[in-house]
Amino acid sequence: MLKKMCGLKGIMALVSTLVMLTAIVTMVTTSMAGPGTNNASIAWMAIKSPISSTIIPERGEVEAPSAKKAIELLATPGEFEPASFVLAAKQNDVPNIRIQASDLISDFGRIVADAVDVRLVKVWYQAGTAWYDIKRSTDEKKLIPELLVKDDDLIKVDKQSKTNRVRLSTTAGVEHVDVQLQSDGKKKILLDAHQFPIMDAAALQPFTLVSGSNKQVWVTVHVPEDAKAGIYLGTITISSGESVIGTVPLRLEVLPFRLSDPTVEYSIYYRGILTDAAPTLSSENKTEAQMCAEFKNMKEHGISNPTVYQYSSDTQALARVLGLRKRCGLSTNKNLYYLGFFVDPKEYESRSVVLQKRLLDITATANANGFIQTYFYGVDEAVGAELVRQRNAWDFVHQQGGKVYVAGKAGTFDVVGGRLDMLVAAGAPVRSEAGRYHAVGGRVFSYANPQVGVENPFVFRKNYGLVLWQQDYDGAMPYAYQHSEGSSWNDFDGRYRDHMFTYPTTDGVIDTLAWEGFREGVDDVRYLTTLVDRLEELNPCASAAVPFKMAEQHLGTLKSRPLDKLDDERLAIINLLLNLRDLHCDRKASR
Repeated sequence: MLKKMCGLKGIMALVSTLVMLTAIVTMVTTSMAGPGTNNASIAWMAIKSPISSTIIPERGEVEAPSAKKAIELLATPGEFEPASFVLAAKQNDVPNIRIQASDLISDFGRIVADAVDVRLVKVWYQAGTAWYDIKRSTDEKKLIPELLVKDDDLIKVDKQSKTNRVRLSTTAGVEHVDVQLQSDGKKKILLDAHQFPIMDAAALQPFTLVSGSNKQVWVTVHVPEDAKAGIYLGTITISSGESVIGTVPLRLEVLPFRLSDPTVEYSIYYRGILTDAAPTLSSENKTEAQMCAEFKNMKEHGISNPTVYQYSSDTQALARVLGLRKRCGLSTNKNLYYLGFFVDPKEYESRSVVLQKRLLDITATANANGFIQTYFYGVDEAVGAELVRQRNAWDFVHQQGGKVYVAGKAGTFDVVGGRLDMLVAAGAPVRSEAGRYHAVGGRVFSYANPQVGVENPFVFRKNYGLVLWQQDYDGAMPYAYQHSEGSSWNDFDGRYRDHMFTYPTTDGVIDTLAWEGFREGVDDVRYLTTLVDRLEELNPCASAAVPFKMAEQHLGTLKSRPLDKLDDERLAIINLLLNLRDLHCDRKASR
């Protein structure tokens, strides 16, 4: 039952020395000479954990309390794993900086350099509550790290006028335009992509580091699905002009197991509407190319089943969207979370025949595209009498074979009880609330904890990750992938700050720190689910083994433990999974 695996002690010793995600390394300063450098010096320092609540300062010292001198990563085949380091110009401006990753090489294989994605963290002006809230409680403008760009020149930040100027490239030439001039502060703006063509570079572009300033560099390694377990070594080379001014060692250990799908279902409010009209830069109207790029981006960040806002009046367009989802990487889920209209009790009361046709047409379209069950949305965030009034309309949805979901707050169950099939619950998850819905066959998803728009990546990793498992929630549905009050590129033109996990461009999206934090939360749940699945495989025939009991005990304490050190939690689960590799279960013998 318990078989000693050759080399396990060596693997465990190595794993225990690795710092989770990235090591903090000391500043390494290199003098460099070249055209216009005047023997400037540059330093680099890796960040202990890139998914952090700490804001990296644009200027000044960045603490480096450890003596580690390499970025060290642990990841499984197929996983995206982040790292980050900071460049600092110590004396003079450092021009024409280029950053290039090498292949990652081991004795038994190679991971090509294209799997190492390098971007720059763009600091720009956001509204006064940035990093902590989505309300525009002040007119203050704060410099906040948020965007992950290939071209640092895409946005010029004017610190005198406190404005963000976005680069537009048209047949008339290149200009940087103040994004605030594109909004009137009164309505949602669908920027014409031909008149307002925002597009990041396809490859990382050279940039200048101003004397005394810092630049955070973001690295994401996508481990190939067929990568063999073991240690891969490479370097990230930093040059200025023709001179190499520094190298950052990169060490990746590919783990000898694959991650399970998460036990938590990951959805998201996606407002995109497929249109054949001219492309826009907005959270709403999308061309097929834009929508496909966004579906692929969602999949890469752990979203398996976004909502669908496509209008109910055009089921052919809805069918196109559902087909596009599948072609662009999102698997057909058993549940379609439809949001093309609210189930309005007024419509039920006055035009039930019309409502019935809409429900049946949407359901038929969903079924034809591989979905088994369609969920229809109630009146958003209703309370009290407004909830009571929806009861009969929801019963009518059930009679047509549909289910009902809606966003709501604490107390919703007391009013609608078993009539609501799925609550998208606002605020911090509460296990007892989830239990009430589960007792009547319902489900609970989480949102507004916080709303998207808060730039802090750690809160998204924590609150939409292991916290949901701790509190027995069934899923996550944060609001929203994109939602702008006015222009998608202007944080100052609405009552609330824009809710942007990504920013739309002509041909895709620009990711954010918060979006990367969300993905790490999904992966935390995937690691945990892998451990749970492994224990189920081994139970009961290996349940008496010490590694099995250790894993069970760990899961028991994790259910109520504060989640302040998520890197440590991830590493503990990895160690438990490696220990369990020694255990084998002969199902035939155990019967």
